[in-house]
Amino acid sequence: MTFSNLDRPVQFLKGVGPTRADALARMGIGSARDLLYHLPRRYDDASTITPIANLEVGLETTVVGRVRSKGVIPTRTGLRIFQAVLEDDSGMITASWPGQPWLDRKLSKGDVLLVSGPVRFFHGRQIQPREFTTLSREEDDEMGGRIFVSYRASEEVPQWVLRRIFGTNLDKLLEWASDDEYMSES
Repeated sequence: MTFSNLDRPVQFLKGVGPTRADALARMGIGSARDLLYHLPRRYDDASTITPIANLEVGLETTVVGRVRSKGVIPTRTGLRIFQAVLEDDSGMITASWPGQPWLDRKLSKGDVLLVSGPVRFFHGRQIQPREFTTLSREEDDEMGGRIFVSYRASEEVPQWVLRRIFGTNLDKLLEWASDDEYMSES
């Protein structure tokens, strides 16, 4: 029996390490092969995303923006609304998540979000996200013209971490997969 590079523990891939490997294992990703077959669930093309300045009230839309400010707003009824002001090159919009104050701990100022939902008018234009993805953290700055891949993620291993792991290791994983295929033919 030959040992394939794809059977290596995911811990030894660049950017993973023991702590992140444990979190990946809880997602069912224990080897390089498991990571390679952790397929994307969606692709978003940044070149087709609507600029914030062009958003129209009443339409369902997808935007990409950097979190400029954020906070939790209490209401008189006791509901707590998390709001983040998103900014792109064309303008700003408030994203509102009613009843989700925990997002204040999850998202940071400077994070880049891909947000999908209806645009409404309430004290100005707002988007009410049905779905959102953290594309990158503040230290990452490349955004325009990219295809954003969304993977099945977890609280411990968010989208931006998976994207970074794949970005760092994908060429090596594909090389190992082609070597593995070649070895199995002989």
